Amino acid sequence: MVRYVATAAALSAVALVEPTAAHQEVAGVTNVLDSVEPALPEGVTIQVTRSVADQLVAENTSGVALEVLDDEGEAFLRIGPGGVEADVASPEWHRSNSPEGLPTLPDGVSETAEPQWVNVSPDPSWGWFDHRLHEAPVAMPPAAAPGEDVVLDRWEVPMRFGETSIRVRGRRLFSRPAGWFRHEIESPIPGMRVSVLEGNVPAIFLTARGQADVELLGVE
Repeated sequence: MVRYVATAAALSAVALVEPTAAHQEVAGVTNVLDSVEPALPEGVTIQVTRSVADQLVAENTSGVALEVLDDEGEAFLRIGPGGVEADVASPEWHRSNSPEGLPTLPDGVSETAEPQWVNVSPDPSWGWFDHRLHEAPVAMPPAAAPGEDVVLDRWEVPMRFGETSIRVRGRRLFSRPAGWFRHEIESPIPGMRVSVLEGNVPAIFLTARGQADVELLGVE
């Protein structure tokens, strides 16, 4: 069994905010990771995963921290064997927790604020909505024949591994889909707010208020 445990107080401390709507765009849009340069050592992996909006996921079991940088070159995430740290004063950290990007930021969060590093996970991996992968939703599908991939744009995410600058590059593609499906919540959880965020792969968004622990259980 895989078990992830978080407290409502901890969720509040890092200001995870529920989006008002899912990341809405036409079906068939995906992101592809093309390269990580220079190559990272064994124990460090970066990939794109499909969710309500595509996410970057990084795991780092090496002895050197992997930092994710904003467009100004400032770190807002540190991922390493000791867990994950976030600069909770960074606007990019808060945007990366919402598929919509949080148009309104919490008080005290700004590009010029002093960094406030907080441990947000004991595990050496993290997934985040990096909006450089999808800066604007695709409202109209481009012309594409069945089975044809259309490159919509290309993206780049800067990182730092120790003293080494890393460039993660990829493409945003459209492929004409053949169909779709959706999920719904049938059994509400008392004392919590649970919603399904539709997307290429639907996601569950849970809001817990109060001091009780929240346990998300994996598949046995």
